[in-house]
Amino acid sequence: MMTVNQPRLAIIAALPREIAPLVKKKDGTTKWQRQPQASSQVVVYTSEQAVVACAGMGAARVQVAVASALACGPISHLVSV
Repeated sequence: MMTVNQPRLAIIAALPREIAPLVKKKDGTTKWQRQPQASSQVVVYTSEQAVVACAGMGAARVQVAVASALACGPISHLVSV
């Protein structure tokens, strides 16, 4: 379980295929949990150490992805790929 002082990374990508190797193993297993979103255009996965969000290309879509990641809990670092 995550503690308040534990760093948590947010990884922001445009497309789900960009993060697929991270969130899914070849055998289909994963340590990531897909989080339900109001929009089908937003994909968010969480683990104890990180949040991964994808919402499409462009500055406006990055803002949506970041907001979705922040809605999953506190973030200490953000990386855009």
